[in-house]
Amino acid sequence: MVDKTARLRWRAQRIQTYLNRLPLQHYRAIVFGSVARGDFILESDTDLLVISDELPQSPKARLDILFYPRLETPEIEPIGWREEDYQRRKAAGDPFLTVLEQEGIPWESFAHDHVIAPRG
Repeated sequence: MVDKTARLRWRAQRIQTYLNRLPLQHYRAIVFGSVARGDFILESDTDLLVISDELPQSPKARLDILFYPRLETPEIEPIGWREEDYQRRKAAGDPFLTVLEQEGIPWESFAHDHVIAPRG
């Protein structure tokens, strides 16, 4: 059986692969859900919020950008927001953001904790 440290390192490598394939230069990424909490199982997806003003306003164009890299990393479940989306949700008291702020881990911290040099 593979230990949890090795599984987290693999998850970090897969997130890095996903992020490297995004056509974005400036973004913030936050790992959340079971991988961030550490209670994931082998079949769990990896939830990732990507925040970038380089993401298009159009939902279809945004999804195209976020989902193309999943051809190689299908276990990544991305959500993409522009900074204005994040701020609007925060001002409205979005309960998802409350959970995200409690359990989410910024990509740079997650990568550092699992010995990956983050891009971005």
